[in-house]
Amino acid sequence: LSDDVPAWLTVIPQGGIIGTPHHFRIKVSELKDGESRIGTVGFTVFKGSKSQSGTITITQNPCTLEDLKKTEQRAMKKYLSKFDVVDHLPAISDIQVGSVAPFYKLNSEGTVYMQVVRMGTQPAATIGETIYFRFMRYNLISYLSNGVLPNGEGNMNSITPSASFFELGSDKPSTTQWGTAIPMPMLLGLPVDSEVNLVVASEAGLTSEISSVIPYLYNIRYFKTSL
Repeated sequence: LSDDVPAWLTVIPQGGIIGTPHHFRIKVSELKDGESRIGTVGFTVFKGSKSQSGTITITQNPCTLEDLKKTEQRAMKKYLSKFDVVDHLPAISDIQVGSVAPFYKLNSEGTVYMQVVRMGTQPAATIGETIYFRFMRYNLISYLSNGVLPNGEGNMNSITPSASFFELGSDKPSTTQWGTAIPMPMLLGLPVDSEVNLVVASEAGLTSEISSVIPYLYNIRYFKTSL
């Protein structure tokens, strides 16, 4: 292998046992400065007294919004692939419940999928009612890269922060800041004290984070009071 490999490329030789091909891996570090870069790895293959040289050229361009959207969809699909996915939400009484229940597609855009972990016993919420909730969420881009969910973030298990809330059907900033996905189970008529998992694309998530194009898995518990 050549000695002039750029610092942003890492070449890892991997020798196999006798009788199997030898190979190497090229790792490319994250592009953060927004400019394209090109790197070349030179190599020589030997077989007895014969040899053959060659080069591999890597061109790395900044991700476009389209690239980020495609990665987002891949991350969502990878997580959802562990479950059955149903394209239409049935009547509330027919929804399957549990940690291995199907995820139901909640909108035609495919930006929100819901799994009902626990169906509550209280009546459904009404428009204008204040709904409190606690949540834990997990970055699905990290899941795409590592194959396991990262540490969660949220106020689910914390005693100190108060519960979050929204006013069902309101266009107040205190409600719209949460995006369209989090209120959706209540708008669809689930009992107020239900618990759900939501797979949420960035455009349906927190409005302050849409530009980051990061999908999340949310675990949410809804309440009638702030608890």
